Amino acid sequence: MGNNAILFWSIIVALGLSGLSLVAMGLFSLRNVSYGKVRPVTVVLVVAPMLLLSVLGFTMQTWAEAGVLTVVIMFIVSLLGLLGSGVRSLFL
Repeated sequence: MGNNAILFWSIIVALGLSGLSLVAMGLFSLRNVSYGKVRPVTVVLVVAPMLLLSVLGFTMQTWAEAGVLTVVIMFIVSLLGLLGSGVRSLFL
């Protein structure tokens, strides 16, 4: 480690805080779903990119490729959603 000890521990602390915040967000979202404040579909839509990234990250060669493919897939899904919403509004 040498001269970079402070940098190393700063990165560890930042990653730990990020992990704790993700766990807290997950717990509070489950709590809100159980209280009926949030629809489960909303939680699924928020979790979908993270789940897709996790699956692609463990199945592809690098996490960078998995991240790029996740962005492309989510972009296509959002375009299809906008297209479907527009077509649906034409007939209603």
